[in-house]
Amino acid sequence: MGKMKELKKVCEDFIKNRDTLKETFRFQNSYLIPVCASYLTGKDQIVETEQLKKCNALMKKGLPKAFGGNAKLPVLSILAADHNPEEKLERIQEIYQALKQHFHSSEYLALVAAIMDGLASPAQYGQKAKRGKDIYHKMKKEHPFLTSKEDSVFAVLLAFSSRGDEELIADMETCYQSLKGEFSSGNYLQSLSQVLAFSVDASHAKCKRFSALYQTLKNVGLKYGRQYELAVLGALSVMPVDIGILADEIREVDAYLQTQKGYGIIGLNRKIRLMHAAMLVSGQHQEKQEIHADAAVMTGTLALLAAQQAAMCAVMASCAAATAANSGSSN
Repeated sequence: MGKMKELKKVCEDFIKNRDTLKETFRFQNSYLIPVCASYLTGKDQIVETEQLKKCNALMKKGLPKAFGGNAKLPVLSILAADHNPEEKLERIQEIYQALKQHFHSSEYLALVAAIMDGLASPAQYGQKAKRGKDIYHKMKKEHPFLTSKEDSVFAVLLAFSSRGDEELIADMETCYQSLKGEFSSGNYLQSLSQVLAFSVDASHAKCKRFSALYQTLKNVGLKYGRQYELAVLGALSVMPVDIGILADEIREVDAYLQTQKGYGIIGLNRKIRLMHAAMLVSGQHQEKQEIHADAAVMTGTLALLAAQQAAMCAVMASCAAATAANSGSSN
């Protein structure tokens, strides 16, 4: 009962953050807002309208174009979770310039610059950016048609791993091949394999555990999504918690969310709702410790961070595709 009280408090905070974001930014994408609300909730933040407006004003002061569009709300949310958003934004811009030495400018690069702050010292920006580019090239070599700009987020985060590049790539590829019979090959499976690579456990063991969690949810009537939702479930599956407990908690959070406005009969579909439930449960189990840039192993916290960014990237990509389609149909 105690655990559910904790989860209920998380759900209530999430709904508050979602509603505040929605009221403050009425024309933002309805799929992106809950992902950003989940990020804020995971940071133990109940965001206020004035706080969001302050951060919005900061982002209007001559930032590169990449920080606009679909990257704006995720970056703004990251700023809003910080006690000193002005200084954080200065560091983010410095990181962005370091990343631009190795990557083309894009909304995803703006996002990964915001994520990197706090993971690396200024002296490490260039080193991590270069290693991220090396990892990205290796990803591209394995999957030339699947790897694209959004994968730069994972590549840069994986640059913080204590394992070698070749070991990381081999781990990702083993996970991809192991799971493609159960889940369709493609971008979503690639994102999942990238998230699983944040765990130092054996590849086949990680895949087996992920499949077990997916199947356990299915057995209790929860048909989890098989698109970008998979990466979020992947981050949860690497947490050192019993699979049955994780499935029960997702079910409990899903049941709570179903009673909330925007998640019922009229609102986001059940697969999206389940992904949000998995994100909130993940936030409860992530290690409550600071991530140090010289950490010997990747933590569940970083895996969760990667999964949150996977969801953000996927929504950003879908927004861009929809915009392009609408533009094409109007010509």
